[in-house]
Amino acid sequence: MRFEPNIETLMDVITRRRIPDRIPNYEPYYNLRTVSNVLSRPVSEDNLITRDDYRVFVQAMIDYQLTIRCDFVPVYLKGPDLPMRRVSERTDSENENYDTHRDIPTIVNREDYERYPWPDESQMGLSDPDKLMLDTMAEMLPPGMGVVAFRKGIFEVMLQLLGYDEFSYFLADHPQIVDEMADRLGQINLRLDQE
Repeated sequence: MRFEPNIETLMDVITRRRIPDRIPNYEPYYNLRTVSNVLSRPVSEDNLITRDDYRVFVQAMIDYQLTIRCDFVPVYLKGPDLPMRRVSERTDSENENYDTHRDIPTIVNREDYERYPWPDESQMGLSDPDKLMLDTMAEMLPPGMGVVAFRKGIFEVMLQLLGYDEFSYFLADHPQIVDEMADRLGQINLRLDQE
């Protein structure tokens, strides 16, 4: 039996409007290796440049979400650039290789916080790749299917900018910087939600 998506089923559960006729599958995160394995074709987010590149990726995500019986396609919004210091590492396990990263504190004191290239008002909101992804999805989604857009959370970005240890010290020694940073990141996320 072919799965027919209906985003209203998910909305019924989230808003508690009514008890739906089925339990919706809610899976907003995806692993591209899993997506590729399920679809038996390579799927990558790397080098999405042209509208055709986006169409290929979006079609793969639609196919995958329909296969796992989801009523929506998840979209990770990048938003404005927030530079971070990261070290990429290759980790080999018994069965697979993983590309991982380590965050190196970018902000370690008030001066670093003040010098950090925070986006100004004109740089906030959806990035051009975000807009292209959403536009492509809008033209390709099958009837009844929706989009769930998300972005890294405030806490997650703070940990990436400060590092876990430094974040702990900042909470004790510089709580005002933590508050200011959370407010600033919250404004970025609000602006994304408004577009």
